[in-house]
Amino acid sequence: MANKLFSPEGTSSPAQMIAWQFKILIAELQLLQQHAADPTCPCGLADIQEWCHSKHLLSVCALAWETASMDHDPEHHDMLTQLGDEANELHMDMRVFVVNPADSKSDVNLVEWSRNWRKKLELIYYSKEMRKAEVKELATTKPRAKAAQDITEKSRRVFEAYARDAGNWGGNPLVGGNVGGSKEERGNLTQLKRAGLITTQVDEGNTWISFTPDGIQYAASLGIDLSWIAKHRQVWQEQDTPEASGYLVWDGDGNFVRRSATMGNLPIGLEQAIGSTISGLGWALGAALAGFVIAMLTKKREKEAKPQHDENAMLETSDLLPMLDGLIKRLGV
Repeated sequence: MANKLFSPEGTSSPAQMIAWQFKILIAELQLLQQHAADPTCPCGLADIQEWCHSKHLLSVCALAWETASMDHDPEHHDMLTQLGDEANELHMDMRVFVVNPADSKSDVNLVEWSRNWRKKLELIYYSKEMRKAEVKELATTKPRAKAAQDITEKSRRVFEAYARDAGNWGGNPLVGGNVGGSKEERGNLTQLKRAGLITTQVDEGNTWISFTPDGIQYAASLGIDLSWIAKHRQVWQEQDTPEASGYLVWDGDGNFVRRSATMGNLPIGLEQAIGSTISGLGWALGAALAGFVIAMLTKKREKEAKPQHDENAMLETSDLLPMLDGLIKRLGV
């Protein structure tokens, strides 16, 4: 009974795709023939939960029907549909055979059946017509983007925008932070990832961009120096080593400065908070905030040098972070 799911009407899929389908079909038929012809195949000697014949018949059925929907040559379509129908019937009978061999009604010799069908398909697969169609398509088909020169102009602009914004985020710009973030941009980011220029990481709902070595090189071709990013990644790894004291900050010019853990006698936790603020707000404002905190600590030390009976007058270090946060809010950052 002919399968009614597919129709020969319409335009065929690319010749390259159809050729691939035929190749896999031929391979499945070849495997089925080998399993059926070899009496030493374990699946036919004992119940080891392996059903090679049924498995390959199902693959042949699915591939034949799928290829019939793609190849709209009337002769090919009818032949592939028939192959799928026959493979399906044999597969269903094989299921019955597995449960109870006595109930099996098929007397088809699988070795001959698979070989005959394989020979029919090989006449098409190895034909000059199919190869000629493939070659013609390959001459005009542009492969997927695998390098920077293959990305679209819009993707290039997206890349450039994030590359120029990288310095504001320590080398890993936030998608939709200062630039980008639209739904339309997702396809461009995907193309940039396929081209090997960037990778993305999602953290707490935020998407961050990392530039690959190829991306850093491509940025240089656009006049954007991201060479400091590799140095940035390397030196920040030193932060957790036992011999490292204090922490490292980028000075905005591609240089890294190690801040003493007692800069202005600040506790390391507060010192790192200032470093984070500097990174986010820019050095001018960050320096002003650091000066403010140091001034507060200086007042604290001066008061500690004198007898002090009013404990409320003492400025605790733990009070500085809320003060710093309040100052940031007043500045409207």
